[in-house]
Amino acid sequence: MKLKNLFLVFLIPLFLFGQWTLAKNSDIEQLAAAEDIELKSQQIAKLYFYIHNDVLVKSSKLALNATLNELIESINKLEVDNNSNLESGLKEFMLNTHEELSKVALSPHSVTNANLVLDYSETYLEVAEFFVKKHLEQGTGDNFWFTQLKRMSLDIERANKYYIAMYAGHSDKNTLNQVSSNISEFEKKLEKIGSVKYEGQARYSLNELIKHWKISKSIYSGSQTNNMPIFVLASTKHLENALDELADYHRAKME
Repeated sequence: MKLKNLFLVFLIPLFLFGQWTLAKNSDIEQLAAAEDIELKSQQIAKLYFYIHNDVLVKSSKLALNATLNELIESINKLEVDNNSNLESGLKEFMLNTHEELSKVALSPHSVTNANLVLDYSETYLEVAEFFVKKHLEQGTGDNFWFTQLKRMSLDIERANKYYIAMYAGHSDKNTLNQVSSNISEFEKKLEKIGSVKYEGQARYSLNELIKHWKISKSIYSGSQTNNMPIFVLASTKHLENALDELADYHRAKME
């Protein structure tokens, strides 16, 4: 075999594999960016209500500003198909409304502002979900578990958001139902995650997740009578730390 032909025999598969790997990694990054938008949009609303319930005001203000910056960074990471007016339009919507969201979230509390913050958090969630589905692979591999863990973080953030909103005067039936439904979704996914045969540090993270959830569940379940916003915020952080560690474990195996 001539040297040139031998070179091509080795080069072409390497080139194709490299292209496939880049595409795969790009999908992972895009999926992570879209899921971050979902999560950050819920955290912004949650922090808004913590501030205006006079709970951990200084740290919540710092976190709110940081999260608003992280949200726009995640939006900018989204890559759209230039041939898709829908994708371009959805990204443009988030970019154009981010300034308004920031203005409202950092403004003094009012019924109008509170409703706007909740509306924005739900709208960003819906838009980001479009991009999540675009890059989501079906199956039961690491991609599936990575997404399940990210959805668990989303579930607990949404439960926390509506929990604290309840104590800012949004104590209607829908708010309570949102707390209950997100707790239920979290538990369904936790049962699935519990079936994964983790070892070492990943197993420790799972055990931490289960331990903290046993404590947190009782507070969320009695959200109509249990006014413990600081505990709920700290508990959410513990849960998300364990979820992030498990998600990182699966993401490393996806790359």
